Amino acid sequence: ASIILAPIGEEFICRGVVLQFGQKSFGRFWIANIFQALLFGVIHMNWVQGIYAFVIGLVLGYLVKQYNTILPAMLLHMVVNFSSSTWIAYLLEPVPATLLIGIILCVVPWLVIIPLLLWGRKKKEAIDIFVE
Repeated sequence: ASIILAPIGEEFICRGVVLQFGQKSFGRFWIANIFQALLFGVIHMNWVQGIYAFVIGLVLGYLVKQYNTILPAMLLHMVVNFSSSTWIAYLLEPVPATLLIGIILCVVPWLVIIPLLLWGRKKKEAIDIFVE
């Protein structure tokens, strides 16, 4: 449920509905993106998850804008939830370092985010060439 269902539902609500209507209402993407990321952080209902959910929400919102679909955001959200709820717990079971877990939870998603952003930039440049 947390790996598949939660990302699907949260992406439809935050990036599908709130971001799209927010952009129409506010007229600016960055305001709508901050608003949906704030909502995304709040729905996680605790400070620790809320803070990094807000930051990841900003990135997920940017991905939706970049690709004009919620699918990349949904997939990345699934990767983040998978990494935080499955293999990290087993990998770090003997290590009681909360800081180490936090670092890994920040690094693993970026290993997915950076290639997606670079791929999106190349895709956009290719489209811009044809438009000009």
